[in-house]
Amino acid sequence: MVFCASITLILIINIIVIDAFRIGNVECEIEPKPVAFSSLRCSSEKCEISCISNYEFPNAETKLDLECNNRRIWVAKNYNTIPACIPICNISCLNGGYCMAPNQCYCNQNFTGNRCQTQIATCPDKIPMPQNTMGRCITSGIQSCKVTCIQGHKFPDGTLSADLKCYSGQWQMEPRQFDRCEPYCNPPCMNGGTCIAPNLCQCSPDYRGNLCQYRTDNCSPQKIGFNGLYKCTGTYDKMECTISCPQGFDISFTPVSKYTCKYSEGFFTPQQVPQCDYRGMKVQILHA
Repeated sequence: MVFCASITLILIINIIVIDAFRIGNVECEIEPKPVAFSSLRCSSEKCEISCISNYEFPNAETKLDLECNNRRIWVAKNYNTIPACIPICNISCLNGGYCMAPNQCYCNQNFTGNRCQTQIATCPDKIPMPQNTMGRCITSGIQSCKVTCIQGHKFPDGTLSADLKCYSGQWQMEPRQFDRCEPYCNPPCMNGGTCIAPNLCQCSPDYRGNLCQYRTDNCSPQKIGFNGLYKCTGTYDKMECTISCPQGFDISFTPVSKYTCKYSEGFFTPQQVPQCDYRGMKVQILHA
């Protein structure tokens, strides 16, 4: 015969009871906490909260008694919560300003002074942006713009940005007053050349090259070695010439359409150049 024993599992549940915070006959679930700029003092009968010096509650009182509401939360008497202590300004703030700290007013835009009593002269809406710049402006509070040179440009002192601020109704640049950002070339132009656009040099008549580093006489037309007439045009990096003989004279063979000399090399190509046949006559060719 087999006997089956039944086992009864008994769970023992521990119930933890949290004691409530009690002041005298008043009992709440949490301990009262002071708000900013205040102090809290509790006795066996009650709790009292007080604002520190130069601060007060919204009802202009500096002390309030605390009580436990029907939700068992500490609140100030006649309030739904414990109100904040706010700063006291013995002089009233004007023109929409408000008291931000004891006897210190925070003024709205366009007003200043210890009571926000003085109106600030505003600058024109049209901002005098320097040439070749872009700006990011702030219109709230002090009118100001951060001015930055566009790519490839800088101010004459070498800086890339400056501040435009409104003072007494006029826009002024800090730290220095400039009316434009100038293009810059890197490397810089040589031999008196002028940077007229980012990395673009304008050379004097005697120099050529992207940096004005070559003399124009590197490609003097006389280097062609031709005894007739030639017509030449030059760019920043080369000279191109066409040649011909004076009317009535023959040329030894047909020339190419253009003879080209790069200023960086200093010679014309192709190097085989025909000659004019003056049939023994002495002819002097004058070139400008």
